[in-house]
Amino acid sequence: MTSNPVVQLRRLAKATTALAGTLALTACLGSPGPNASTQIFIRGDGVRSGDGGLPIGVYESDPEYQAMGGLSQVGASTYYNGGSNPNGYTGAGVTVAVFDSGIDFDHPEFIGALSPASSSLVGGTIDDIGRHGTWVAGVIGANRNGVGMHGIAFNSTILALRTDAPGSCPAGCLYSYDTLATATDYAMTQNADILNYSLGGFDPISASFRTALINAANGGALLVAAAGNEYDDDPIRAANPINPAALVATETALQGPMIAAGAWDVGTGNIASFSNRAGTAADYYLLAPGVNIVTTDVGGGYATVSGTSFAAPMIAGAAALLQERFPALTATQIVDILLVSATDLGAPGTDPIYGRGLMNLSAAAAPLGTVTIPTGATVDDGGVDPDDTALGLSAAFGDALTRTSVLASAMFLDGYGRDFPIDLTASIAAPSAGPDLLGYLAAEDGIDRFQASLTPHTQIRVQAAEDDGMPAPWLGAALDDEDADDATSFSLRQRIAKGAELTLAQGQGAGGQFGLSGAGAPIGGMLGGVDAGFIGMADSGGNATLSGQLADGVTLRLGVGISEATLGRQVEQSVGPVVEDARLRASVQWIQLDGP
Repeated sequence: MTSNPVVQLRRLAKATTALAGTLALTACLGSPGPNASTQIFIRGDGVRSGDGGLPIGVYESDPEYQAMGGLSQVGASTYYNGGSNPNGYTGAGVTVAVFDSGIDFDHPEFIGALSPASSSLVGGTIDDIGRHGTWVAGVIGANRNGVGMHGIAFNSTILALRTDAPGSCPAGCLYSYDTLATATDYAMTQNADILNYSLGGFDPISASFRTALINAANGGALLVAAAGNEYDDDPIRAANPINPAALVATETALQGPMIAAGAWDVGTGNIASFSNRAGTAADYYLLAPGVNIVTTDVGGGYATVSGTSFAAPMIAGAAALLQERFPALTATQIVDILLVSATDLGAPGTDPIYGRGLMNLSAAAAPLGTVTIPTGATVDDGGVDPDDTALGLSAAFGDALTRTSVLASAMFLDGYGRDFPIDLTASIAAPSAGPDLLGYLAAEDGIDRFQASLTPHTQIRVQAAEDDGMPAPWLGAALDDEDADDATSFSLRQRIAKGAELTLAQGQGAGGQFGLSGAGAPIGGMLGGVDAGFIGMADSGGNATLSGQLADGVTLRLGVGISEATLGRQVEQSVGPVVEDARLRASVQWIQLDGP
């Protein structure tokens, strides 16, 4: 038998508003490993119930949501509502280890909720004689099943580890540090994500337990420990590092992935009268509801309990919601988000009574820190501030993107690399419309200048608009004032040298200059008037084309221009009259070689 140090670790709460009394125990206990005197409990029946994705208002009015007490005050439904996940975020896929007095594994609230690796590390069964473990586990992961209450992370997985000293429950449920060290190591082998310690005492923590906690933190786990119920100035007795929560003030490895949990009283809107204050652990101290909490009880029922023992699992469950929503976050990042987003209480900023303040999941769900738009190949490749950014589009897009919602749900990252939707439509830089050749030529003084330079080799074509707004046939006449008033398109072809012509066009696409039409082939045929040799992306705009004869029957055309089109479609009446259209403007360049 291995002798353990004198231990006064105990549970940190009791049913009803009364608190557990202090019990001292000089223990002579074994230190079993997970494969020694450990009984593994494997649950083989039931499928986890619970749903997410309901609107916030539905959760807020749900009797189960209201029953536990405290969920609404910390904004838990913010994550249940789903965000980018239609099923909501409820802790699914996240394992929370509970080191306590066991669990009532027959309770309907735990159907499908328990990890098959749940076990007793003190011999015997995992049955909860002391009730405390069942209370704590219910706060975390009791099912949302339409009965009673539900846990804050009601689809998380609970790794229940019985660690109470044999014979100490139900009187006080004392714990051996060495057993807790073994249980902590075991939880890490079972890939537990979050470790919850709702226990504390008055004796210095053993080296083995301290090492296990540090190893768990270094291994990526997030740790939450109850601050204690002695109404002390610190989560520990003076100068006596005892509770796991106390270590956060002295151990560098725990300063980041660990939270000391104090209890907040929803009824008074203040820190609970019994809760140990933040003290030396203020930088890592967070309050959560811990008074008159309704949770699961042994025998299939429910109990009303108070203590920092229940503030801790409230925070542990909140961390599970964050981890499911943002699985790339580290434990240290999740802890920091919870601390930074907390509602400040007491003196401004971090203070020795309230620490960082009251947990606020609504604020934790919002972007925090420096916001960036990703600009690299991956989200880790850096980005820029949205306020310093404009979305510069080539003229090919025209105003099409401003008429669609595609950019209304773009993504940006906050200071923790979390992705959030952003509406970028206001950042679109409108493309240049290009030169208005028709406007220039149609202007009265512009016509005079233009007509003064006409030569016998000039060809002018004007298309006017009839009264009904439909384009009229091409008019093979010189531009005059009457035509200019109604002109919708215009072209000018000027021979500039033997075998070379310059064509300027406004209000028409490049199909007349390029493709089969430009090569002299007729427009029409089976394609219903569409120029088969040109992509037909535009039916209006403006362009300039230079063509030259390289040899007999061989013509080279070079062109640049702005083309635009109205893209639209009419949905059949059977599904309702819906018209979709968008303007497409393209900066284009062409090269075409025609020959025999």
